[in-house]
Amino acid sequence: MKVKRFTAPTMAEALKQVKATLGPDAVILETTEAAADRQAAAAPMCEPGSTSAMTAAVAEPDPATHPAAPGLAARVGSPSRATARR
Repeated sequence: MKVKRFTAPTMAEALKQVKATLGPDAVILETTEAAADRQAAAAPMCEPGSTSAMTAAVAEPDPATHPAAPGLAARVGSPSRATARR
């Protein structure tokens, strides 16, 4: 599973970053929004100038159950094919 934290001035902008980076299958794990008067307290969670933080994740395909596209190993030079040719 790939987990990443995004910060932005608004939640809407943070969500756009999530979708652009992780895709439509991303799952939101946590959101944090700091009021303007409490932005200094949010400093550990948000980058300077940001008041919203969002942590999201997306599942990475398991190579055992989702092998590469057919023929990809041949193009990349799979060790098993290299051994078979010798």
